Amino acid sequence: MFRIRQIITVFSLAIVIGVWSVSFAFAGDERERRGHVSVFGSVWANGNLIEIPYNAVTGGLDLEDAYFVGIAGSLVLFDDFDVPIPLALFEGMDIEFEVQVVQHFDLQDHTEGTFAFMLRSGQVNVTEKFSFNVAAGEGFSYAFSEPDLEWGSNGRRGQDVTQFLNYLVFEIELAHAEMEQLHLVGRVHHRSGVFGLMGGTTLGSNYLGVGLRYDIE
Repeated sequence: MFRIRQIITVFSLAIVIGVWSVSFAFAGDERERRGHVSVFGSVWANGNLIEIPYNAVTGGLDLEDAYFVGIAGSLVLFDDFDVPIPLALFEGMDIEFEVQVVQHFDLQDHTEGTFAFMLRSGQVNVTEKFSFNVAAGEGFSYAFSEPDLEWGSNGRRGQDVTQFLNYLVFEIELAHAEMEQLHLVGRVHHRSGVFGLMGGTTLGSNYLGVGLRYDIE
Protein backbone atom coordinates (compact mmCIF):
# COMPACT_ATOMS: atom_id res chain seq x y z
CA MET A 1 0.00 0.00 0.00
CA PHE A 2 2.84 2.40 0.88
CA ARG A 3 4.53 1.75 -2.46
CA ILE A 4 1.30 2.47 -4.34
CA ARG A 5 0.97 5.76 -2.46
CA GLN A 6 4.55 6.70 -3.35
CA ILE A 7 4.01 5.98 -7.04
CA ILE A 8 0.80 8.05 -7.17
CA THR A 9 2.48 10.92 -5.27
CA VAL A 10 5.40 11.08 -7.70
CA PHE A 11 3.06 10.84 -10.69
CA SER A 12 0.86 13.61 -9.29
CA LEU A 13 3.85 15.88 -8.75
CA ALA A 14 4.83 15.32 -12.37
CA ILE A 15 1.31 16.32 -13.45
CA VAL A 16 1.36 19.53 -11.40
CA ILE A 17 4.81 20.53 -12.68
CA GLY A 18 3.85 19.69 -16.25
CA VAL A 19 0.61 21.66 -16.26
CA TRP A 20 2.26 24.61 -14.51
CA SER A 21 4.90 24.69 -17.24
CA VAL A 22 2.22 25.12 -19.95
CA SER A 23 2.56 28.91 -19.77
CA PHE A 24 6.16 28.55 -20.95
CA ALA A 25 5.73 25.70 -23.40
CA PHE A 26 5.10 25.52 -27.13
CA ALA A 27 2.19 23.84 -28.86
CA GLY A 28 3.00 20.34 -30.08
CA ASP A 29 2.19 18.66 -33.35
CA GLU A 30 -1.41 18.12 -34.37
CA ARG A 31 -2.79 14.75 -33.27
CA GLU A 32 -3.81 12.54 -36.16
CA ARG A 33 -6.09 9.85 -34.78
CA ARG A 34 -9.69 8.81 -35.22
CA GLY A 35 -9.88 7.28 -31.77
CA HIS A 36 -8.00 5.21 -29.23
CA VAL A 37 -8.24 2.14 -26.98
CA SER A 38 -7.00 2.17 -23.38
CA VAL A 39 -6.51 -0.26 -20.50
CA PHE A 40 -6.39 0.95 -16.88
CA GLY A 41 -5.63 -0.25 -13.38
CA SER A 42 -6.99 1.88 -10.52
CA VAL A 43 -7.19 2.05 -6.72
CA TRP A 44 -9.85 3.59 -4.44
CA ALA A 45 -8.89 6.92 -2.80
CA ASN A 46 -10.89 8.20 0.19
CA GLY A 47 -11.89 11.85 0.37
CA ASN A 48 -13.75 14.40 -1.69
CA LEU A 49 -12.81 14.92 -5.30
CA ILE A 50 -11.41 18.40 -4.69
CA GLU A 51 -9.12 17.00 -1.96
CA ILE A 52 -7.49 14.41 -4.22
CA PRO A 53 -4.88 16.67 -5.95
CA TYR A 54 -3.66 18.14 -2.64
CA ASN A 55 -3.53 14.75 -0.93
CA ALA A 56 -1.66 13.24 -3.86
CA VAL A 57 0.98 15.97 -3.98
CA THR A 58 1.50 16.02 -0.19
CA GLY A 59 1.55 12.25 0.21
CA GLY A 60 -1.65 12.28 2.26
CA LEU A 61 -3.65 9.85 0.13
CA ASP A 62 -5.87 7.46 2.07
CA LEU A 63 -6.20 4.38 -0.13
CA GLU A 64 -8.41 1.32 0.27
CA ASP A 65 -7.84 -2.24 -0.89
CA ALA A 66 -10.39 -1.75 -3.63
CA TYR A 67 -9.24 -1.88 -7.23
CA PHE A 68 -10.48 -2.17 -10.77
CA VAL A 69 -9.16 -3.01 -14.20
CA GLY A 70 -10.87 -1.46 -17.18
CA ILE A 71 -10.87 -1.07 -20.92
CA ALA A 72 -12.07 2.06 -22.72
CA GLY A 73 -12.64 3.00 -26.33
CA SER A 74 -12.90 6.57 -27.61
CA LEU A 75 -14.01 8.13 -30.87
CA VAL A 76 -12.88 11.62 -31.88
CA LEU A 77 -15.99 13.63 -32.79
CA PHE A 78 -14.44 17.05 -33.45
CA ASP A 79 -10.73 17.64 -33.82
CA ASP A 80 -8.10 20.35 -34.10
CA PHE A 81 -10.09 23.42 -33.02
CA ASP A 82 -8.66 26.39 -31.13
CA VAL A 83 -9.90 28.51 -28.24
CA PRO A 84 -8.67 32.15 -28.35
CA ILE A 85 -6.52 31.88 -25.23
CA PRO A 86 -2.73 32.31 -25.71
CA LEU A 87 -1.68 29.00 -24.15
CA ALA A 88 -0.61 25.80 -25.88
CA LEU A 89 -3.36 23.85 -24.09
CA PHE A 90 -6.03 25.64 -26.12
CA GLU A 91 -4.58 25.01 -29.58
CA GLY A 92 -5.61 21.87 -31.48
CA MET A 93 -8.29 20.70 -29.03
CA ASP A 94 -10.54 17.67 -29.51
CA ILE A 95 -13.97 16.49 -28.39
CA GLU A 96 -14.28 12.72 -27.94
CA PHE A 97 -16.91 10.20 -26.92
CA GLU A 98 -15.72 7.41 -24.60
CA VAL A 99 -17.28 4.12 -23.50
CA GLN A 100 -15.64 2.14 -20.71
CA VAL A 101 -16.19 -1.17 -18.90
CA VAL A 102 -14.41 -1.90 -15.61
CA GLN A 103 -14.31 -4.88 -13.27
CA HIS A 104 -13.96 -4.12 -9.55
CA PHE A 105 -12.28 -6.56 -7.16
CA ASP A 106 -11.11 -7.03 -3.56
CA LEU A 107 -13.32 -4.90 -1.22
CA GLN A 108 -15.75 -4.32 -4.08
CA ASP A 109 -16.76 -6.95 -6.61
CA HIS A 110 -18.98 -5.70 -9.40
CA THR A 111 -18.93 -4.59 -13.02
CA GLU A 112 -19.32 -0.93 -13.96
CA GLY A 113 -19.98 0.74 -17.29
CA THR A 114 -19.42 4.41 -18.11
CA PHE A 115 -19.80 6.77 -21.03
CA ALA A 116 -18.64 10.36 -21.26
CA PHE A 117 -17.98 13.24 -23.61
CA MET A 118 -14.33 14.29 -23.28
CA LEU A 119 -12.78 17.70 -23.95
CA ARG A 120 -9.07 17.25 -24.68
CA SER A 121 -6.46 19.98 -24.76
CA GLY A 122 -3.92 20.53 -27.47
CA GLN A 123 -0.58 18.78 -27.35
CA VAL A 124 2.07 20.59 -25.28
CA ASN A 125 5.78 20.09 -25.94
CA VAL A 126 7.95 19.74 -22.85
CA THR A 127 11.09 18.69 -24.72
CA GLU A 128 11.85 17.99 -28.36
CA LYS A 129 10.45 14.45 -28.06
CA PHE A 130 8.23 14.50 -24.97
CA SER A 131 4.75 16.07 -24.84
CA PHE A 132 1.46 15.79 -22.98
CA ASN A 133 -2.20 16.77 -23.05
CA VAL A 134 -4.93 16.92 -20.43
CA ALA A 135 -8.62 16.04 -20.67
CA ALA A 136 -11.84 16.20 -18.69
CA GLY A 137 -15.05 14.28 -19.27
CA GLU A 138 -18.68 14.34 -18.15
CA GLY A 139 -21.15 11.48 -18.44
CA PHE A 140 -22.85 8.69 -16.51
CA SER A 141 -21.83 5.55 -14.65
CA TYR A 142 -23.87 2.40 -14.01
CA ALA A 143 -22.84 -0.26 -11.47
CA PHE A 144 -24.41 -3.60 -12.40
CA SER A 145 -24.73 -4.46 -8.70
CA GLU A 146 -24.62 -2.33 -5.55
CA PRO A 147 -21.02 -1.21 -4.77
CA ASP A 148 -19.99 -2.44 -1.32
CA LEU A 149 -17.88 0.60 -0.39
CA GLU A 150 -20.09 3.43 -1.60
CA TRP A 151 -22.36 5.18 0.88
CA GLY A 152 -26.08 4.66 0.44
CA SER A 153 -28.89 7.15 0.99
CA ASN A 154 -29.39 5.61 4.45
CA GLY A 155 -25.86 6.65 5.51
CA ARG A 156 -24.42 3.13 5.43
CA ARG A 157 -21.85 1.67 3.14
CA GLY A 158 -23.07 -0.89 0.65
CA GLN A 159 -26.75 -0.44 1.55
CA ASP A 160 -29.38 1.33 -0.56
CA VAL A 161 -26.62 2.45 -2.92
CA THR A 162 -27.63 4.16 -6.17
CA GLN A 163 -26.29 2.20 -9.12
CA PHE A 164 -26.81 4.92 -11.75
CA LEU A 165 -24.76 8.04 -10.97
CA ASN A 166 -22.97 10.94 -12.60
CA TYR A 167 -19.47 10.27 -13.91
CA LEU A 168 -16.51 12.64 -14.10
CA VAL A 169 -13.07 11.80 -15.45
CA PHE A 170 -9.84 13.77 -15.49
CA GLU A 171 -6.64 12.60 -17.12
CA ILE A 172 -3.20 13.44 -18.41
CA GLU A 173 -1.82 11.66 -21.47
CA LEU A 174 1.95 11.44 -21.94
CA ALA A 175 3.49 11.02 -25.39
CA HIS A 176 6.94 10.37 -26.81
CA ALA A 177 7.94 11.02 -30.41
CA GLU A 178 9.46 7.54 -30.82
CA MET A 179 6.21 5.83 -29.74
CA GLU A 180 3.69 7.79 -31.75
CA GLN A 181 0.68 5.51 -31.17
CA LEU A 182 1.39 4.38 -27.59
CA HIS A 183 0.85 6.61 -24.54
CA LEU A 184 0.98 6.49 -20.75
CA VAL A 185 -2.17 7.85 -19.09
CA GLY A 186 -2.93 8.96 -15.53
CA ARG A 187 -6.58 9.25 -14.61
CA VAL A 188 -9.08 10.18 -11.87
CA HIS A 189 -12.34 8.18 -12.10
CA HIS A 190 -15.17 9.77 -10.10
CA ARG A 191 -18.83 8.84 -9.70
CA SER A 192 -21.25 10.68 -7.46
CA GLY A 193 -24.79 11.93 -6.96
CA VAL A 194 -23.94 15.56 -7.89
CA PHE A 195 -24.70 17.01 -4.45
CA GLY A 196 -27.82 14.88 -4.05
CA LEU A 197 -29.34 15.48 -7.49
CA MET A 198 -29.04 11.79 -8.43
CA GLY A 199 -30.24 9.04 -6.13
CA GLY A 200 -30.42 11.28 -3.08
CA THR A 201 -26.72 10.78 -2.33
CA THR A 202 -23.96 13.36 -2.05
CA LEU A 203 -21.22 10.73 -2.00
CA GLY A 204 -19.73 8.24 -4.44
CA SER A 205 -16.22 7.05 -5.20
CA ASN A 206 -12.84 8.22 -6.43
CA TYR A 207 -10.29 5.98 -8.13
CA LEU A 208 -6.75 6.90 -9.14
CA GLY A 209 -5.31 4.94 -12.02
CA VAL A 210 -2.66 4.57 -14.67
CA GLY A 211 -2.99 2.96 -18.05
CA LEU A 212 -1.71 2.43 -21.56
CA ARG A 213 -3.35 3.85 -24.66
CA TYR A 214 -3.09 2.88 -28.32
CA ASP A 215 -4.12 5.32 -31.05
CA ILE A 216 -6.34 4.32 -33.97
CA GLU A 217 -5.39 6.37 -37.00
